[in-house]
Amino acid sequence: MSANRPNLSAFRSSTTLRPPRVGLLLFSIVGIVCGSGCGSRAAAPELHIESLAIDLGILEPGTHEFSVPIENRGGAPLTIRSVDSSCSCTVARAPVTLAGGAADQIQGSVHVGAGPGSARLQIGHNAPTREHVIQLTWFGKTAPRLVTSSVEISQRIGQSAIRELEISYPGGDQGSSLEYLGASGLPEGATLEITAQDPAALRTIPGLGTTPYEAPSLVVGRAVLRFTSAASRKTPIRTTCTIKVRQHDSVYELPLAIAIATHQGLRASPERLLFTATSFDRLRRIERKILVEAEGADIVDLSVARKPDFIKAGLAPAGSDSKRSLTVRVTERPPTDTKPCEIVLKNKSGSSLTIPVLISYDP
Repeated sequence: MSANRPNLSAFRSSTTLRPPRVGLLLFSIVGIVCGSGCGSRAAAPELHIESLAIDLGILEPGTHEFSVPIENRGGAPLTIRSVDSSCSCTVARAPVTLAGGAADQIQGSVHVGAGPGSARLQIGHNAPTREHVIQLTWFGKTAPRLVTSSVEISQRIGQSAIRELEISYPGGDQGSSLEYLGASGLPEGATLEITAQDPAALRTIPGLGTTPYEAPSLVVGRAVLRFTSAASRKTPIRTTCTIKVRQHDSVYELPLAIAIATHQGLRASPERLLFTATSFDRLRRIERKILVEAEGADIVDLSVARKPDFIKAGLAPAGSDSKRSLTVRVTERPPTDTKPCEIVLKNKSGSSLTIPVLISYDP
C-alpha cells in the first residue's frame, strides 16, 4: 500500500502559495497614474495676463488701436476661442493658437467719444482655468467742467460762509493733476482755492451691477474747491466769475455763477427747496417745509415778500418764539422756460432771506 502512495513532496514545493508583494504593486500603479495624469497636467495650456485692469489713458475722440499682452505658461498649445466685449464701441481680434511658453497679444480697437468710457473683455480659451475678464478704461479728451456751475449762499451778516465746489476732469494713469490758475471777477471779500484733488477718483455708473458683461467703474479726476465769502459782507450780490485751470499745457476757463443773500439773524434749514416729479399732477401734490430761525423779535414780523405766482407759500409757528415753519407748494403749472426761482422773506428791521426753489418735471 505504501508503495502505491503518490509522492507529494515535489508537488508541494512547486505550488506553495506566497502573499503578494503589495508594496511593489502599489508603486507600479502610482507610476502608471503619474506617468499619464501628472504628465498631461504639466503639458496643459496656461493663460497668463499680467494685468486684468488696463487704463488706455486720455485719447482723442475717434478710433484707436490697443493690445493686451498674453502668455502661455503651459506646455500644450493655447487656443483663444472668443473675446466678447460688453460695449459695441470695443472690438477685439484674438490669436488662434499660442504654443507652450510663447507670448503674443490680443489686438483690438475702441471708438472713443468725449468723456469717460469703459468696457469688459471676456476671454474664452481651452486652458483648464476660469475665463479671464479684462477691464478697459479710457477718457475721451474733453475740457474740465464744474459739476455744479453755480454757488448760492444765504449769509448772515458778521459771519463768513463757505461752500465746496467740484471740478471733474480727464483722469486715469495718463491724467495729470489739475492746476488752479486763479479766478477773475470774484466778489469783494470772496476767495476760491483748491483744497484736494485725485486724478484717479472712481465714479460708478448708476443702475449697473458688477457682472462681467456690465460696464465697470469709470476713471475720472476730481478737484475740490473751497469758496469763502468774508464775514465783512453786508449787502447781497449776484455775479459771475471765471475760474482758470490748466491740464496738459491747455488752459480752460470755467464760468461760475455766484448769488449771495445777506441777512441779520435769519437762517433757513434746508437752505433751498427742490421739487421734482414725472408729471405736473404729481408735482402739485408735493409739499415742502423749511424751518426759519431768527433772533429776538425779528421772527414775529417775518413775512413772504416775494414769490412766483405759481407757488403758494405760508408761514406758521414752529413750537418756539424764534422759529417759523415755511410751507411751500407748486399750485399752478410753471412756464416751460422757468429758471430756478426764489422766495424772499423779510421783516420790519430790514433783514431778508432768499430761498432758492428748483423745479423739475415732465410737462
